[in-house]
Amino acid sequence: MAADRFAFIKRLSKVRYSCPEDRTGGSKHTKRRILVAAALAGGLFVGSTAPTQAAGEQVYIITAVETKGESAVAIPDTADGAQFAIDEINKAGGVTIKGKKTKIKYERVPVGSTAALADTAARSIVDKKPTAVFGFIATAHNPGAAPVMKAAGIPTIFANTGATLAIGASGSVGAPNLFRIRPTQSALAAEQFKFMVNQYKKLNNGKALTKIGMICVQGAFGKAGCDVYGYLANQNSITVVKREENSITATDLSAQVTSICNSGAEAIMSVNYPNPAAAFMNEMVNRGCKLPIVEGASGDIAVMSGAFTPPAGFNLYSAVDCHPAASAAGTAAKKFADAFTKKYGYPAGYSAAEAYDGIYLLKAAIETAQSTVAANIVKAMKTQKYKGVCYDKYSPTSVATGITSNILVNKSSIVSYVGKTPKIESTVVLPK
Repeated sequence: MAADRFAFIKRLSKVRYSCPEDRTGGSKHTKRRILVAAALAGGLFVGSTAPTQAAGEQVYIITAVETKGESAVAIPDTADGAQFAIDEINKAGGVTIKGKKTKIKYERVPVGSTAALADTAARSIVDKKPTAVFGFIATAHNPGAAPVMKAAGIPTIFANTGATLAIGASGSVGAPNLFRIRPTQSALAAEQFKFMVNQYKKLNNGKALTKIGMICVQGAFGKAGCDVYGYLANQNSITVVKREENSITATDLSAQVTSICNSGAEAIMSVNYPNPAAAFMNEMVNRGCKLPIVEGASGDIAVMSGAFTPPAGFNLYSAVDCHPAASAAGTAAKKFADAFTKKYGYPAGYSAAEAYDGIYLLKAAIETAQSTVAANIVKAMKTQKYKGVCYDKYSPTSVATGITSNILVNKSSIVSYVGKTPKIESTVVLPK
C-alpha cells in the first residue's frame, strides 16, 4: 500500500498544470503539486475512489464496573453482562440513528468500593465525554459518583439499591439524568423480612418467628437493610437477639457465626457482600448451625460462583432482582442464561442480566431520541417501556401510582436451593 502510494506521488510530481505563473517566484502549479503530494504522503487522501457513505453519529458507552481480580470484592458478572450486550449490538450493526447504523464505542472503567474512588472514576469518565454510562453497582458509590454525573448531565443508569438516588428522597443525590435500575434496599429488605416471617411458619408447623439474629456488612448498604429489619422486627414483636457486623473484605466470620448461632435466634437476616456472605454460611455449616437464613443477591452470587454450596437441610433464601438460570425454558431470560453460560463458562446471575438489559435500555433510549444529545436521551428514558431479560416491563412509571421518577420499575424474587440448583419461591414488583 505504501509503495503504491509513493509511486503515484512520484508520477504526480511530473504532471504539468496549465496555471499562470506566480509572479513572486516559481509557478503555482509547482506549489500545488507539492501540496497535493504532501497531502497524499501524509495520508489525507486514500485511494482515488469516491468517498464512502458518512458514518452515523458516534455512540460511546462507558460502564463503571470492576471485574474479577481488580479488587477483593470484585466479581465478573456485571462487566461480562454488559460486554455480552455490546458484542451482540455491534454484531448486528450497532445503533440506528436517522437511518444510519453505527457501532458502539465501548469502554469499561473500574470503580473500586468507596465514595472517594467512585468520585475519581466519575471524573475520569466525564472527561471522556461518553454518550451514556451504566454501572456504579455499590450504594457506597452514590455520594461520590452521583454529584459528578449530575453536574455533567450525562445519562447514567446506576445499578445499586441506594435510596438517595431517588429525586426527593431524604439526602437525595438524584437528578433527572440519573436513573437506577435496581429496587431500593429498604423495599427489598421489607420483602425479605416478610418472606422469612411466613417461611418460618411453613418450616415449623405454623409456629411464629419470635427471635432473629442479624449479620450486616459495614457501610451504608448494610446499615440500610439491617435498620429496616430492626424496625420491622419491633413492629412485629420479634426480638433482635444479636446484630453483628463484618467488613466488606472479611474472610473469617467465625466469631459472628458463634455469636448469632448461640444467641437463641430462630432465624438469620443478612445484608452482606458475596465473599463474606459465603464465608459466613460456610462457617455455619462447619459449626452445624442450621438456622434458616435470608440473604440478598450476595447469597445467590455465593452459590452460583461455587463459593458456597448449600448442603441438604440448609435453608438459604436469596433475594435477587431476577434469576435467569431458574427461569422457565423458552423464556428470554432462560435463553440469555444459556447463551451467557456458553460464552463465559459460569451461570448468569441477576447482575449479568441487568447489565445486559441496561446496555439495551440505553440503546433503546438513543434510538427513541434519534440523537446522541444528552437531554434528548434523558427525555426518551422517561418514556421507555423496555422488555428485558431480567424484567420484561422496565419503566420509570409506577403501574400502581402512575408516578414517573428516575427509579426504573423492576422486580425482586426470593430463591431457594437444592445444592446449586435454584428455585424461585416468590416474586414482587418494586417499587409498588
